[in-house]
Amino acid sequence: MNPLNVAILTPNSPQRWELGHMLSHYRVVRLIENAIQTYPESKELQSLLRILSPQIIFLDVTDLETAIRISKEASEWLPGIQIIAFGGHLESSQMLYVMRAGIQEYLPFPLNAEDLRDALTRCVRRLEEKPVAMDLVSNIFSFLPSKPGVGASTVCLNTAAAIANRTQNRTGLFDYDLDCGTLDFYMNLEAGFSVRDAAEYGEQMDDTIWQRIVTKAGPLDILRSGRPHPDRPINIWNLEAILAFSRPRYDHICIDLAAVGSQTAMATLRHSNRIFLVTTPEICALHMTLRSLDVIKEMGLDSRVSIVLNRIDSRSHMRISQVEDLLGHKVLQCFPNDWTGMQRSMSEGKALLQTGPLAGRFAEFAARILKVEQPAKKPEGLLSGLGRLFQSAPRS
Repeated sequence: MNPLNVAILTPNSPQRWELGHMLSHYRVVRLIENAIQTYPESKELQSLLRILSPQIIFLDVTDLETAIRISKEASEWLPGIQIIAFGGHLESSQMLYVMRAGIQEYLPFPLNAEDLRDALTRCVRRLEEKPVAMDLVSNIFSFLPSKPGVGASTVCLNTAAAIANRTQNRTGLFDYDLDCGTLDFYMNLEAGFSVRDAAEYGEQMDDTIWQRIVTKAGPLDILRSGRPHPDRPINIWNLEAILAFSRPRYDHICIDLAAVGSQTAMATLRHSNRIFLVTTPEICALHMTLRSLDVIKEMGLDSRVSIVLNRIDSRSHMRISQVEDLLGHKVLQCFPNDWTGMQRSMSEGKALLQTGPLAGRFAEFAARILKVEQPAKKPEGLLSGLGRLFQSAPRS
């Protein structure tokens, strides 16, 4: 069972810290950080729900009217979301008002660990019966290298082009490797706008600005990483807002990431429909793949990850079956090692392959990941692992 996403909405910093500390003992939930330190306005709340997709919100009801407004809007935008009220003392008439607004749980301060556990248990049961209706489209494919140099950027670039050619639909290619992005070089692009420029607009982004920032390259809209700028750090909240803006505007988006652990990668993986972890048969790369898989599992995203084995050839010491045994994951796709051909293509500014064996493999890969998925095996119910997930929770 994957942990449930939880957000805390309160202008009271000490209470936010205390509640967050208590929630950290429960493996059934994952506290998602947000930049909102007060009661959010409607637009800000909608952005938080769209970007972070919480399933449970702890809502401070000290300002009761504002809290009721937030509860109603959250329930409208994310049907099935669970609201747990907390904070100041409520009179019986106010409790009735809260219940009529759809809030089924209330925890007065100071918090009691047993009451918190019971409220979470009831929320989990309701989510088991009726999951949150998250309107997430399944079009974001992230390409994550096990370590630098395994060819994830080349795989991402050519897969995106193969998807665009196969579907004839709008396809985005985003370079989120902000320190060492290579797509500019691979595509032989001149200087232009970058991810940093887009992020500075944040939620003020519109279609006119977006069309100026992205670079058109054949069937692709490319959002480039640009040059590293230590003096222009990117607000991760705004980086996620780019995905929220672009997601409904493209049929598919391929994102080239830095290795797992970077702030950008960690923020992006959470929004990815599928994660393609790219590695090679070398021992060091496979070792780093295991590390990456551990991190992805800790994030609760292991069901989304697939292994892509790059640069495989007859001289490789590791057979595919050995790689699968070592990683504990099936290899979804293999790409042959054509180092000489790729170097020649890149020297000509043609890293986007048009013909040849590798181009055919990318077309095959695109067809595979676009294929209508078979009905998924019924996931483990939220309740089936409840005792295990609560076992480390403190008792009052």
